[in-house]
Parts: sequence; C-alpha cells; structure tokens
Amino acid sequence: MSDETAPAPPAPAAPAATPAATPAPPPPDPEALAFAAAVSRALGEMAAPDVLPGLPVWRVEAPRVVEASQRLRDAGFDYLLFVTAVDRPAEGRFELLYAFTSYAGGRHGALLAEVPREAPAIDSVSGVWAGADWHERETYDLFGITFRNHPFLRRILLDEDWPGHPLRKDYVDTLHDVVKRPY
Repeated sequence: MSDETAPAPPAPAAPAATPAATPAPPPPDPEALAFAAAVSRALGEMAAPDVLPGLPVWRVEAPRVVEASQRLRDAGFDYLLFVTAVDRPAEGRFELLYAFTSYAGGRHGALLAEVPREAPAIDSVSGVWAGADWHERETYDLFGITFRNHPFLRRILLDEDWPGHPLRKDYVDTLHDVVKRPY
C-alpha cells in the first residue's frame, strides 16, 4: 500500500451568473413636466422642444425671438439668466442661447435661435428682459453678432478698436504671442 492519496475530485462548476436586470428609469419629475408644459403652452407652435444636456430648450426661428421672449415673460418667466452663442463654423452658423427662469418656480430653460455666420444679426430682447442689455453686448463683443434695436450696442469687455471677436473659432490673435490650443 502506498502513502499516496487519491486526488480530490474537481469542485462542481459554479452556476453561470445571470446578468442583473437593468433598473427601471425613475419616474418623470412632475415639476419638470409642469415646467415644460407651461413653456410649451406659452410658445405654442412657434418653438420646437429639444434637449441639451441638463437644460430643456425650445428652438425658435431668429425673426421670432422677441415674440417668443415676450410670450415667456407674459407667462411668468420673469428673469433672463444669460445670453450667449456657440460658433458652428463648419455649419456656417451661430446658435444663440437665451436662458430664462421664473423667480416663483425656479426651473430653467432656454430659447435657441440660429443666425448665419456671415453678417450675423438678430433682434434684441433687451426691451423684454432688461438684463439682456449687457449679455447682448458681451455676445456682440466676443462673437460679433449684432443685436438690432439694442439701446446701446458697443463693446463691453474689449477696446472699441480691438481687431476681431475672440470667441469665434477662427479668431487669430495678432497682438499677443499666444499659442492657440487645439481644443
């Protein structure tokens, strides 16, 4: 007889793990739904809802941005948070974003209007929301978008004789030794 013991039989294979079920999405926020419904009611057929990450947006044609703003103001959206632009040179356009809210409700949304990159111009909403005044001036200064009927449209950050508009993607700074980053 030998001192050798027989090898132990292999352990049974563990059952294959079943993939965890994907959890159901959370139910829609009733306040967010009420906000979106109120904005859509105010704007009617003049604007189409869209979604940017974290911000509900309504796209409106540029000639109707003042009318859309007035409708929002009349519906209780009494504060304009900011006006800014996005340069889309490959598409030959700028997108203007008008973020608004209501002091009472606190929800945020935005109007989005497009203007052509060549001779970009849109009507000013400063007659609807007084706070648009400086935001439109800043957008004019840094992107070169003209706001028609603005009460005092001129540069707000840069000297009047500054060449170009620094937030345009094709801007080249010829006055300073700056290396432009590719991002």
